[in-house]
Amino acid sequence: MKQILKIISLSVFCFHSSSIAAQVMPLDTVLLNIEKNNAGLKMYTAKMNALNEYANGAKSWDAPLAGGGLWMTPYENPGMGSLMISIEQMIPNPARLNAKKDYMNSMSAEQAENKNYTKNQLFAIAKRNYYRCIILKKKLILLKESQSVIELMIKSAEINYASADGKLNTIYKIKARLAGLQSLIAGTENEMQQKIIALNTLMNRHIIFEVDTFIQIKNYEAASPDSSLLQKNRSDLKAIDRLTDVLKYKQKMELTKSKPGFGVRYNNMTPFNPNRPSQYNIMGMMTIPIAPWSSKEYKANIKGLGFEMEELQWKKQNLLNETCGRIEAILLAIKNSRQQLSIYKQSILPALNNNLSTSQLAYGQNKENLFIVLDAWEALNNARIELLNKTEELLYLQVEYEKETEQK
Repeated sequence: MKQILKIISLSVFCFHSSSIAAQVMPLDTVLLNIEKNNAGLKMYTAKMNALNEYANGAKSWDAPLAGGGLWMTPYENPGMGSLMISIEQMIPNPARLNAKKDYMNSMSAEQAENKNYTKNQLFAIAKRNYYRCIILKKKLILLKESQSVIELMIKSAEINYASADGKLNTIYKIKARLAGLQSLIAGTENEMQQKIIALNTLMNRHIIFEVDTFIQIKNYEAASPDSSLLQKNRSDLKAIDRLTDVLKYKQKMELTKSKPGFGVRYNNMTPFNPNRPSQYNIMGMMTIPIAPWSSKEYKANIKGLGFEMEELQWKKQNLLNETCGRIEAILLAIKNSRQQLSIYKQSILPALNNNLSTSQLAYGQNKENLFIVLDAWEALNNARIELLNKTEELLYLQVEYEKETEQK
């Protein structure tokens, strides 16, 4: 009996203890590995590299056109004709080439912001899985402490039954609780392994590691939604700005279609008759894009792109309004969650701890049976587990706030 009371007392005071980890990987290291190795983020990098290469070749000219054939050759006397060699080169308008390059570069900038947005989403998933591992690990400590206590209670009940001081149904009841606890421990360990697998998948690695059980609760209660700061930090809002730039450059590119293009053609005629002189001609060419049948399309495209840019601005405003609303709700939930944690720490846990101490004292004086101590112990342990659940809720709210504001 004294051994049971001693273990229960030690368990109360060792609530914050943790097992020694063979290899601990901090959250910052997990996030760094995701940023470096995640396959989804590498896809964006490859796309950006491709667009940059396309931009490098955007100012290239069309290939020259070469040809050859007979020129002014009579049917009746082919020997009086000439062999003509022709070379033609179109010279694109420089403004069109610059607009095309700017357009390709702007697409790369948009992909960079899309990558940052995806990275922010992956970081939020990783944080939730990491924090879940921390909570599960702390729960596992409590559950195993309960297992040790219940196993000792079973031994005590068996000794009492052997000496005719106990009842058989007491042993069965405690063993049933032990079986339920063992099932809960197995489920907790399995979920921990699943979360580690999820983190490894995000990091594109396959290693066995343990999480750092230190919990940092950040003070976000004094924060408030700031639209200007959101526009500066949020990648999805900046991606809309970059997409607007893409449309602007595309509009400029369409506008350059109204500018003429130029070309030059050189023809050299070598006669079959050596007594005739060789001839040549050089011609300059210019496109006329202002013709009504050729200008209708690019004029309509320019107007349509203007409406698309207007749509993006309204989309950005709508997203900004929704984000501010979500942040305000999250901050309110954080405040409420911290209040609940405070109530558990300052009121509920001390009361249950006093209840356990009273039950232990009564059991030691043979005034109460073993089930009273067991119920008091389980009530305290369940409250500790509930405290961990409340802590997890607060951590998840913290992750949501950081995701919405894009804070690492």
